[in-house]
Amino acid sequence: MTKNELSQLYYLNREIEQISRRMASLRYRVKFIKSYTNGKCDDAIEKEAEKLTDVLISQQQKCFDEQRRLENFINTVESSEMRSILAYRYINGLSWQQVAFSIGEHDESYVRKKHDAYLKKLRNKDDGKIAM
Repeated sequence: MTKNELSQLYYLNREIEQISRRMASLRYRVKFIKSYTNGKCDDAIEKEAEKLTDVLISQQQKCFDEQRRLENFINTVESSEMRSILAYRYINGLSWQQVAFSIGEHDESYVRKKHDAYLKKLRNKDDGKIAM
């Protein structure tokens, strides 16, 4: 597991939210068109909206799958402290200073160094490849 992979959790959460907003906006626009045309919305518009919604749902599902894979990795970490560090940093999106305060430390370098050492140990142990 790499920092880059774990960092994707932050962006996955944002992407999931963005997709949800896009679907809500699409539903609102179709509803607006229906009310504007007194319910005589062109079936083609509704069908296109459904197709786009299906694409968005598929995209969102891929995000959920990757999010689940990364969170499962974090949940399999044996050390409670390291699990907390990883969760605060990648799931909650906290800064290193916020992570340190969250686990009762005052120095952000402590948690960052522990994090870096843990990931380096995993890379060395498994030749850079973590089985998931």
